[in-house]
Amino acid sequence: MIKAIKKSKITYCLLFLLINSLNSFSQEEHRDIYVFERNGKKGLVNNKMEIVVDPVYEQLGGFTISYYNKIHQDGLLDVWRLGDNYSIGDYIVFKLKGKYGVMSLDGQHLVKPLYDELRYTAVSGVFRYEENEKFGLVNKNGEEFLKANYDLVSPEDKRNIIVKEADNYFLVDYKGKLISKKFKHRIFSYDKNTDTFIFQLDKKYGYKKSNGDLLFDTNFYSASSFNNGKAKVRKDANGKFGFINANGKIILPPTYESIYLSGDFDGYYIRNKDYKYGLLDKNIQLLLKPEYDEIGSFNNGFASVKKNDKYGFINKKGKLIIPLIYEDVSSFSEGLAPVKLNKKWGFINSNHKVVIDFKFEGLLLKPFSDGLAAYEQEYNNWGYINKKGELQIESIYKGIVTKFINGAAIVYLKGDKYLINKDSKKFLLKSKRDESQIEIMEVDSSQHK
Repeated sequence: MIKAIKKSKITYCLLFLLINSLNSFSQEEHRDIYVFERNGKKGLVNNKMEIVVDPVYEQLGGFTISYYNKIHQDGLLDVWRLGDNYSIGDYIVFKLKGKYGVMSLDGQHLVKPLYDELRYTAVSGVFRYEENEKFGLVNKNGEEFLKANYDLVSPEDKRNIIVKEADNYFLVDYKGKLISKKFKHRIFSYDKNTDTFIFQLDKKYGYKKSNGDLLFDTNFYSASSFNNGKAKVRKDANGKFGFINANGKIILPPTYESIYLSGDFDGYYIRNKDYKYGLLDKNIQLLLKPEYDEIGSFNNGFASVKKNDKYGFINKKGKLIIPLIYEDVSSFSEGLAPVKLNKKWGFINSNHKVVIDFKFEGLLLKPFSDGLAAYEQEYNNWGYINKKGELQIESIYKGIVTKFINGAAIVYLKGDKYLINKDSKKFLLKSKRDESQIEIMEVDSSQHK
């Protein structure tokens, strides 16, 4: 029976359930291991549908939560970052008899279940624990190498940790040794290559060295950490983005409404005021002027582009290599891309040769993965086709289906969640009947501080 909750907390409850469903375990990271549930208890099964860990745990995977500072139009917000794709390495946070610990993928307990809270951090094999409303860090061997003396702990890399103690922010090493000046203002996004923090003062941002020296006289509305010696900045709320180097020299004047990274591309995506997209190379040289309505993420060396409601593909030099003739496309994978022409889907290769004929009249065809491509034959009816253009797994699955990785994928049928192999053999991961027993948890926003 679902527990009654206050209306004011519905948003937090929904957030909790969403994060729980996304983050119970990072299955994009470890596709050979999956969480399954029986009678409210969780275990692990592998891609061969062999049970690795019996279902005795209250929770497997925990949340990926870390404390960070987000640059916002109203200044710096304290935000709990939930659901980011951090690398969790080969370790799984578990909850057993109300306490948290860490296990390996084969179920061996590495960190004993002693903690009331245990969370992944940005560094694999390092976990944040809480004790008396203070935070510390424990490693994969169960060693509490940073005692819970801090109001904030944020491992930046495998050597440096930003902490907050009372009103002071500073950097310590993994032995807890102070390695920077103590700051009264907030610091974040430490870059070891330039030995710089971003700092916030009166809703403006700048850069300082770990010894407290101002890197240069700056006063930005938003600022990013240095990457390969350059950082993206913006002077005011309505301003454009540009780049500076570690000496404060402007190396790209404020030019674009948006600059961002995406996919398998070591340069930058740009957008102008007319909502046209282009590309910069890694040295911030113009590679492709903003002319497309959309540019997708690069995969297999190519990205989809859209102009005047037609799609094609460009390469990493920004050159159009597949003409703008298609009604819809998806990304290249395993050397092929699904494309739609005259209301039918087929597959082409990078030489623009049709490899699988235009014969699929369904709504959507996804890229190949592990030799199979998900196919929405009718609304909310999914199956998988093979590289011979045959429907190998019938289109009976509902809602979300995942791509195949190492012989297995996740599908839904009649509300139940299954692991499926290429022969359509299924293993029940979670029954919808179990969901009716979920007790909605109240998440009080006042605790997020």
